[in-house]
Order: sequence, then structure tokens, then C-alpha cells
Amino acid sequence: MCTDTQLAMDWDNLKFFLALAETGSLSRAAKQHRVDHSTVARRVEALESELGVRLVERLTRSYRITAEGERVREQARKVKAGIAEIERLAKDTDSSPERIVRVSGPPTLLSRFLAPRLLSLQREHPGLRIDLVGEARMANLSQGEAARERHRGAPACGGGPRTLRLARARRPPRDRSGLPGL
Repeated sequence: MCTDTQLAMDWDNLKFFLALAETGSLSRAAKQHRVDHSTVARRVEALESELGVRLVERLTRSYRITAEGERVREQARKVKAGIAEIERLAKDTDSSPERIVRVSGPPTLLSRFLAPRLLSLQREHPGLRIDLVGEARMANLSQGEAARERHRGAPACGGGPRTLRLARARRPPRDRSGLPGL
């Protein structure tokens, strides 16, 4: 069940309050979030207004967390931990579509130079399949031979787990409008 307070609360304000509560000072909280100290003070005041609760006592040179602020602080820690868990789950999930890239070149260059350097790339992007196709002939890139080869779906050389593929992609059409960024 959601209340109006939950719907109106800005989660960023909670982040700034937690930083103030954890560090004990506006300047350290501001440094943590790379903002000015007045931004932290404004965000904490906004959170207090949103919740209708006094979270901190403003003293001459410091802030003291109120009893209500301590309860909010504990919940904010749980929220922060939950967000960190969501980020961890998202990083562990490879949602990238599977891609096949084919590189054609001299067999010795591909096997001794390029293949070992591409293994780390393939580990970082499990959905990426890189095929190295060893050929002694020259491809005519201006005629789009590499792109045609990719569309034809020619079989890869090697076939093992170290098999990697790369191909030259077609360039997007040039913008002849003369307007930058369009």
C-alpha cells in the first residue's frame, strides 16, 4: 500500500541525508557526492519537508541526527544496500544480444597476434562471437566484400572455443545537410 508521502519522496534526497548522517558534516557529505555543501543542506531540508519529520538538529557548527533521523538512517542504509544489490544483479546479467563479428586476414597475423589479444574482449562480452578467418587473398573493402561475406554467413575457421570473428561494418550514409549533430 502506497501513501502520498511515499509517492512524493525524492530518493536522491534520502541519499544526501544518509551521506550527512554517515559522515557527520555537510562538507564531507558534499565531497562524497561532488556537490556544494549548500546542495546537501537543501536536499536534507527537502527530505524533512517531504516526510514531515525533523531529521537533524542544526547546531552552530554541526548537525546532530534526531531520534526520527536515526530511524530513517537505518532504513536508508537498507535502501542503499538494496540498490547496490540491484546494480550487482544487473552487472551479472548479460542482456546484450548475441553479435557475430568476422575478421579476415593473413593466418599468421590472426593466430599469433590478434587472437590472443581478443580473448579478453570475448570474456568481457560473452554475447560477442569473433571469428578470425585466415585468408591469403586481399579483400576489396571499397566493394564491400567483408560486409557481403558477413551476410553470406560463411563458416568460421577453427570452430573451437578460441575461435573469434570480426568483419568490417558498412558505414552509415553521410549527412550532407551540413548541420552538425543531425
